[in-house]
Amino acid sequence: MSSFIFRKGEGEGRAFSHGSFGPGSTAVAMDNAPHRGQTNPGAREFGRGVQALKDVSFELRAGEVHALVGENGAGKSTLIKIMTGALEADSGMLTVFGKQLLRNDPSIARALGIAAIYQQPALFMHLSVAENIAWALETARPWRKIHWKARKRRAMELLQRAGGTIDPDRDAGTLSMPEQQIVEIAKAIGSDARILITDEPTASLTDREVESLFSVFGTLRAQGLGIIFISHRLEEISAIADRVTILRDGETIGTRNAREVRREELIELMVGRPIASVFPKREVALGQIALELRNVSSRAAGVDDVSLSVRCGEILGLAGLVGSGRTQIAETIFGLTPADSGEILVRGKSVRIPSPAKAIQLGIGYLPEDRRKHGVILEMPVAANASLASFVVDTVAPTATLTTPPPAIVASAARRSASFVSSVVQTHRSA
Repeated sequence: MSSFIFRKGEGEGRAFSHGSFGPGSTAVAMDNAPHRGQTNPGAREFGRGVQALKDVSFELRAGEVHALVGENGAGKSTLIKIMTGALEADSGMLTVFGKQLLRNDPSIARALGIAAIYQQPALFMHLSVAENIAWALETARPWRKIHWKARKRRAMELLQRAGGTIDPDRDAGTLSMPEQQIVEIAKAIGSDARILITDEPTASLTDREVESLFSVFGTLRAQGLGIIFISHRLEEISAIADRVTILRDGETIGTRNAREVRREELIELMVGRPIASVFPKREVALGQIALELRNVSSRAAGVDDVSLSVRCGEILGLAGLVGSGRTQIAETIFGLTPADSGEILVRGKSVRIPSPAKAIQLGIGYLPEDRRKHGVILEMPVAANASLASFVVDTVAPTATLTTPPPAIVASAARRSASFVSSVVQTHRSA
């Protein structure tokens, strides 16, 4: 029995409630579903005449994990938004449980048992974990008595089913990114989802947490759920997925058996050419030591006796599990949690970095792990964000204030950002 299909050229229809479906039956399918970005209240504008999806076909069966892969910009996010009703396709046919669904929105999708877990968790940071789960699942009227113990028990049960050991009373704002993902999974489990869409759910998880998540996926799959698994970690595809569909430039390239397709073949299908010709290794003569840490420690960051060095022209990888201190070392170097002891040298000169302003002055840039929360100000335009590092902090005033740089500096920063992005895109396309 079909539960979600999209075909080109069909007319409009009605919404309906979902029924049951057994393992092996079609849980999600989309045939020839073009979508052009358009400006609607609450929707994102992709640009006039830019086609995000073109004749895309996709099918998810009940009781399977179907991986969806593609480069950034391939159309994965747009496809998800169409499935969840956040965006509407220009043409095509959508059926759910074998019936045609020609009108879709988030409320209809939720009623049909479609749940999505996005890369950026949607939690209220000032509420507890139990309150976040209750907000997503409870449907009772306002001005009612809240049964806090029952709410907490349910949250604990769902968190355990999601493979987590999080205290339901913790504020969501204190959770790490992996813990936030677990809460989102618990919310989806609690909503009795029949179709679960996961967008990069393992991006910030440790190996043990990934194993736990895959165990949860296995349980859900055995219960007949269809799971769409989006990931850039191609080694995980064969470990968890049954099939994999590849998108490139908004088009479906093909669907393969996940356990039979080779990693090299997946990469070639994603980018359209062998990986060696896309990002060839370039030999660069290494220069002097650009940055060196000698026995650096920071009590505030939990960094203890760290030493490393990176040369001009060199890319130094910093590896470790979640919680091992990688982010904390970066924050210490950037002056967010200044070092208490040890020595930091920039181009051979010993320096003290008490603040990000000093780090910027020394030519150090920082791209944080959670860029939405710590990297950009979403309410400000691109030009203003690009020039944030050029703002001057007035520490003489009674309260620190930001002095806006001259318009010429803002414009220059915006031009440099646009030029950099353009050069990266052109290099990628010409490779």
